[in-house]
Amino acid sequence: NIVLMGVASLTLHDPTEVTSHDLSSQFFLNISDIGKNKAEMSLHKLIDLNERVNITVDNQPLDEYNIKSYTVVVLTQNTSREKLLRISNICHQNNIAFLAGDVRGLFGWCFVDFGTFQCIDPDGESPKTAFVAGITQDPEGIVSVVDSKRHDFVTGDIVRITEVEGMVELNGQEFKVTDKGKYQVSIGDTTQYSPYIKGGYLEQIKNPVVYHFKALSEFFGKDIPSDAIMLGDFAKFDRTTYYAYYLQGLLAFQEKFGKLPTPGSNEDADEVVSLAQSIATTCGINPFDAPTQKWMIALAKGSSGILCPISTIF
Repeated sequence: NIVLMGVASLTLHDPTEVTSHDLSSQFFLNISDIGKNKAEMSLHKLIDLNERVNITVDNQPLDEYNIKSYTVVVLTQNTSREKLLRISNICHQNNIAFLAGDVRGLFGWCFVDFGTFQCIDPDGESPKTAFVAGITQDPEGIVSVVDSKRHDFVTGDIVRITEVEGMVELNGQEFKVTDKGKYQVSIGDTTQYSPYIKGGYLEQIKNPVVYHFKALSEFFGKDIPSDAIMLGDFAKFDRTTYYAYYLQGLLAFQEKFGKLPTPGSNEDADEVVSLAQSIATTCGINPFDAPTQKWMIALAKGSSGILCPISTIF
């Protein structure tokens, strides 16, 4: 997608070789590519999507010198907590956007760290607007909107006022509003302005918001607050924080055994849960209850599978 959008440049890094397992989800590979380098086999097909994008392959080690030459780093096919944490810290310290994620069977995850990031449109919605029906001349400066439609402003919104007759001093000015009900907002003291006659239009002004993201080290091995995790299925809200420990347990399993759990293996699944519980215990989390262990075991048993629809979402 980013190639089709026309990103200026893209570097592929994947020193591993194509296996038959990759053909179930990697759209740019086929049987003849087995045994060859994944990145190099994907290169030409990606170039065909958009020849204006400068796409290259660099399979040199991901050391600090190499990483610092990029503005965005995206990691997938993660097999090591140590590698994830190392690259995350390098990116965070150098304000390089860092994203990591994977799909493991029916479980998918994504981590985002944009460092210190200025967002010019925090909600992506069209600016809120309203037509003015009246403005009081008092310390609160109550602005009433036409009663055919309630306003959508909330306390703290910034609005610009235009097209007012009478109280013309307001035109072109910006005010922070206070919600006073379905059809009224306060803009502050208007006693020094001329009396309102008619007309007026309110339009929300979206000011840039600066966000300060945290590095992965602030979450791995820590008691993670639930509000730091975006949950895709609200029917499973009670699992929110446990997903993070399951992920760490799965990565610990890969570090320990050099592979994902064998499909359907009770022994491997139990080991993933044991590793996840060990990590959670060090964070002060109580032992997993039976329902939690049950869904963790089910996910671990199928974590080696690749489902194209889930891969597409992530």
